Amino acid sequence: MPATEPNDWSPCPHCGFDLPPNARVCRECGFSDDYVDSGDSYDPHDDDFDYDDFVARAFPQHGEADSPASRRQMWIRMIILAIIGSFVLSLLLT
Repeated sequence: MPATEPNDWSPCPHCGFDLPPNARVCRECGFSDDYVDSGDSYDPHDDDFDYDDFVARAFPQHGEADSPASRRQMWIRMIILAIIGSFVLSLLLT
């Protein structure tokens, strides 16, 4: 197989690395024409995704900060910290 001349090569459409003729994948960035979507291009301003709604649905345990469950967790943490604090204080005073 004859070696191809560098002037026969074309740049990768993704990173600009020189590719030999008939290359299917860029050796530099891994770009392949097989993965190119012929549909609409991505427009970040044309996005109907509501992040806050997603977080509320995907993580319901992290919902309202003022819910009874979060208040109960706060009290449990405070009691545990008070017990640990009194234990450490008793160790320091003896």
